[in-house]
Amino acid sequence: MGVQFDNKFKAARSSVERAAAALVKRTAHEIEADIKRDMAAEKHGRLYGAHVASAKGEAPALDTGLLVNSVQTSLDGAYAAEVGTPQEYAPILETTLDRPAFERAGKRAKNTFRRNAERLK
Repeated sequence: MGVQFDNKFKAARSSVERAAAALVKRTAHEIEADIKRDMAAEKHGRLYGAHVASAKGEAPALDTGLLVNSVQTSLDGAYAAEVGTPQEYAPILETTLDRPAFERAGKRAKNTFRRNAERLK
């Protein structure tokens, strides 16, 4: 006596894997866009000539554009991605000076990602 399964399981698994990979990629790019939107949003800090700095709790203000233009998404395989910047001063702005952009965008994306991932089941 034996049990046979037809090949539809393999096709279904492949479909879920493609959808999961697409979800990771889409979420990472949404996080990148969210960070850039936050940086471009109106700021409420000190005025330095024509430049308005970010206040504590706001994403860094645009000044030279170096930081915002360096924010990029890199995919690491099908199921991993990183949104980051090579600018060495970014972590100082994010944590020490309380100008969050990366962490805030990641937290906002977390619940949406989970909901969408649950739909893949």
